[in-house]
Amino acid sequence: MSLIETDTDYQKALTVIDELTDGQTLDAVEQTLLDTLCDTVGRYEDHAPQFAAFNAGVAALTDIDLIKALMLQNKLTGADLPEIGDKTVVSRILSGQRKMTVEMIARLAARFHVDPGVFVSRNV
Repeated sequence: MSLIETDTDYQKALTVIDELTDGQTLDAVEQTLLDTLCDTVGRYEDHAPQFAAFNAGVAALTDIDLIKALMLQNKLTGADLPEIGDKTVVSRILSGQRKMTVEMIARLAARFHVDPGVFVSRNV
C-alpha cells in the first residue's frame, strides 16, 4: 500500500512539499518529512497511470538526450558545462563522438541534483 493512492493525495503531498521548500530552514523532523514525501511522490509518479506516457518518454531518452534537455531547460551552452569539460569536449559528447567518464557523470549529476544512475544506465 502506497501512502499516496489518489490524485487528491498527490496534490496534498505536493502542497506540503511546496510549503517545506519555501526557503525556510528545516528542523530534523521537517527534513525527514520532506525526504519521505519526496520519495513517496516519486514512487507515485513512477507508477500512476497518468504519468505512464511521460515515464515512457523519459525512459527512452539517451544520456545525450538528457544532457540536451537539461541544457535547454537551464538555457545553457556547451561552454556552460565545465563539469564535462571545455566546449569542444561537450560538443564531442553531444555528437556521440566521445563517452562521458565516471567523473564527468558524477559532476554533472551533482550540478543538476540528479542521481548519477540516470546517466550511467544510459551511458553503457
